[in-house]
Amino acid sequence: KIEKRFWKMLLDTLEDLTEGDFKKFKWFLQQAEILEGFPAVPKSQLENADRLDTVDQILDTYQDHAVEVIIKVFESINRHLWPRNKFCLIFLN
Repeated sequence: KIEKRFWKMLLDTLEDLTEGDFKKFKWFLQQAEILEGFPAVPKSQLENADRLDTVDQILDTYQDHAVEVIIKVFESINRHLWPRNKFCLIFLN
């Protein structure tokens, strides 16, 4: 089971994204081929979602696999985000 600290860390990470990168993040969650075996989140569930709604949707959809999915999405958005991304630094080590 995912720890509660994950939820806060994910929210903090999404709040650090620019609006453009947050939009890309939500778009990649809708792309099944990027998620490699995990279900895509329907566009209707993310279209008007703010960062809190997006965290809830990720946890509801992916549950124990949320970390794997988030890392796939950040890889897809842009690798230059990785060095300063707290979430990825903690969960990849």
